[in-house]
Amino acid sequence: MTQTRFYPPVGGLDRSTRHTTPPTLDKSVPPVTDRDRERVAMADTTARTDTGRSAGAIMSGPPPRNWRPWIYAVIAVVVATAIVITIVLIAGNRNTPAPGPQKQPVPKTKPTPTAEAAAAAGAITAYRGYTTVVDEAPAGRYNADPRLGTYIGGRLFRETSVGLLNMKLAGITSVGRIKYDVRATNVSLAAQTVQLAGCADASQFHFIVKATGKVADAPGQPKRFRFTAVAQLQHGRWLITANTPLKGQAC
Repeated sequence: MTQTRFYPPVGGLDRSTRHTTPPTLDKSVPPVTDRDRERVAMADTTARTDTGRSAGAIMSGPPPRNWRPWIYAVIAVVVATAIVITIVLIAGNRNTPAPGPQKQPVPKTKPTPTAEAAAAAGAITAYRGYTTVVDEAPAGRYNADPRLGTYIGGRLFRETSVGLLNMKLAGITSVGRIKYDVRATNVSLAAQTVQLAGCADASQFHFIVKATGKVADAPGQPKRFRFTAVAQLQHGRWLITANTPLKGQAC
């Protein structure tokens, strides 16, 4: 069975004759057969399959290359942030001091004197004992005073004993006391010696002749003068071994 195709005229149908004039058939165009329909159907199916494959390839293909740097940058930032946070937490834990035992209040005690201070104090005590014995001896037992060996040692012990003996033989005694202001100027623990210096005030001290009661002070002798002395540690005691009045140096 053959079919005749209908082709409208170029420019469309005339509205005035659309329903009144019957269409004209073009008998020169060959009719459409079943074979033509099968070819059209196969071409349509192939076109749809190719279109689906193209779309799937586009959707499932590899992503564009420019996305990788952004992903790497994001990963680097996340890792760096995690490292910084970890370091801050560790440093904070280390800087936080662990609670320790509470300190008990230390009772206040008197400071212990140093060895130098103890040596200086012992030497000054010996010098005061020495001057007391020498000042009081002419009024008492002179060179027989047993206290001489307690504060005097070495060559000074002999000189002092001889001087007191001469005063006894000359009939000289003494009245009053000499005031001494003494201090330690140098301490040597290795040599076990202490250097002393100070000022002597003899304005209230006088030598007296027993027979006449007259003052026997040396003429022109100053009443205030400087002196130096040396103390040595002998047999566990500080003894005065040298005493030098500086009568030319007033104080």
